Amino acid sequence: MRQNVRRLAALPAAALVVAAAVAPSSAAPVVHERFTESFSEVVDDFCDEITARIDEQATGTFLLNARGPDGLLYGQATVRRTLSFTNVANGKTFTWVSSFVDKDLKVTDNGDGTFTLITQFAGGTRSYGPDGEFLGADGEVFRAEILVDEDGEFLDFLGVVKGELVDGCPEVLSHIG
Repeated sequence: MRQNVRRLAALPAAALVVAAAVAPSSAAPVVHERFTESFSEVVDDFCDEITARIDEQATGTFLLNARGPDGLLYGQATVRRTLSFTNVANGKTFTWVSSFVDKDLKVTDNGDGTFTLITQFAGGTRSYGPDGEFLGADGEVFRAEILVDEDGEFLDFLGVVKGELVDGCPEVLSHIG
């Protein structure tokens, strides 16, 4: 399984962005909460090469507001995420620590129970190698078009609107492969 691990790591936060029912327009947020989430899973054939354990820890805030005359729901999340990849065969770990804002710029009701979102991710990422050494940092703005259902569940990545979809596999594998 080849994954665009760097960019697609941000997409689960985007799936939280819309509980895509239409809400009455008001000044008060529909949802305003803090969250903490984590997962750990072993992926065979990660980046078409290794078996890797992926660990994620994320904390942040989530805000959902009705906007416009149709009252469509727009979301914004401020996230701090640690995403680690461990090669199961050799125990080496590579880690990204990111802070970003994930914000809906445009929500379109497709009329079939699905919604198309233009979502912007803006923030920075620091990379750490197997011995915990700091490898570098970068900042970026990336816009993606995604499809969600009426419950806000992620259905499909439709494409890049702005920025570049970066394949993180070479960076990860160069440190833990």
